[in-house]
Amino acid sequence: MGLINNFLVFVVHLLLLIIDILLVMIAAKVIYDRFEPSWLKQAVKAVEPIIDYMLNYVKNISARITGETFSERTLMLLIIICLSLVRLLTL
Repeated sequence: MGLINNFLVFVVHLLLLIIDILLVMIAAKVIYDRFEPSWLKQAVKAVEPIIDYMLNYVKNISARITGETFSERTLMLLIIICLSLVRLLTL
């Protein structure tokens, strides 16, 4: 019984780590889009495919639900809010 419990705790911690990494990647893109520091350029280029995938996924869902298209900033804000809520609910 202890092995299954420990495995479930491990999976939950891994998911929380992934959520934290996604939040940091989105924050890096937001900072780069606003201030364009040269030292952040390579990091943003590396994570841009993941962020584009998340944005397209959320864009498709929001377009299907509301029938409208939203800007990239609005979609990133929506992703940040959703990830933060998931993070807070798992505490």
